[in-house]
Amino acid sequence: MSIREAYDGTLIVNDSIELIEYADGLHIGQDDIRAYSDDLADAVKLIRRIVGNKILGLSTHNKKEILEANTLNLDYIGLGAYRATNTKSEANVGGKVLIEAAKHSKHPVGIIGGVTLEDEFEEPIRYKVIGSGLYL
Repeated sequence: MSIREAYDGTLIVNDSIELIEYADGLHIGQDDIRAYSDDLADAVKLIRRIVGNKILGLSTHNKKEILEANTLNLDYIGLGAYRATNTKSEANVGGKVLIEAAKHSKHPVGIIGGVTLEDEFEEPIRYKVIGSGLYL
């Protein structure tokens, strides 16, 4: 059984650009995007050649990275970590500071890292990423 047979929602793969033909989009991390180029604008251009008009998102962790992302051809940013998690022990936890930083994004913002279904956010937070699922 394929993922598409079991799931009819939007499917975004994380970092694995080789899977883009099977997905609706690609999410890429700060370290992974630099594998394409140290110039983020050039990196996004190279990635866009592969993913075309499919969804493209980038991880951000602070206001500086959000402002950089504002100059890029992205569809959204992931911002985190909101709380500590077991899977990202090296992540900087931003909490409410992230919410303030998110106000500087021109892209829709998905809050990531330790987010629960019970958490409630106002604009500019558009999405809650919980585990590997995205909830509106």
